[in-house]
Amino acid sequence: MSNSSSLLLVERDSNGLNELSAFLRGEGFQVDITHNNTEAIKIIESQNPAAVILDSAPGTDDLDAIHYIRSLRSDLRIALLSASKQDDFEMRVFDCGADDFIRKPISPQLFVRKIKALLRRN
Repeated sequence: MSNSSSLLLVERDSNGLNELSAFLRGEGFQVDITHNNTEAIKIIESQNPAAVILDSAPGTDDLDAIHYIRSLRSDLRIALLSASKQDDFEMRVFDCGADDFIRKPISPQLFVRKIKALLRRN
């Protein structure tokens, strides 16, 4: 059973998600941040977050990570945050097991609402 207010953000740019994570914390979420998928998997196994949000970057193994994370935890909500505008990439993200695809840039207010909606899903 996950902590419904616990989130894990995997950010590639140390400044990239600071504003978004601050808004999430302001809404009462506990936010843990890591900078790579390997560390994220260790945290998922030990801390049991309610959702993981991966900040996609070129050359990363995000699709493999989503697939592996999904195999570990079928109840975990997974979202990929990406600047990609390619429909085929977005479809592959869903095919790998993600629950949502969030396009960057995004306002912090909309981001928080999307995360709340993600957590409401059964």
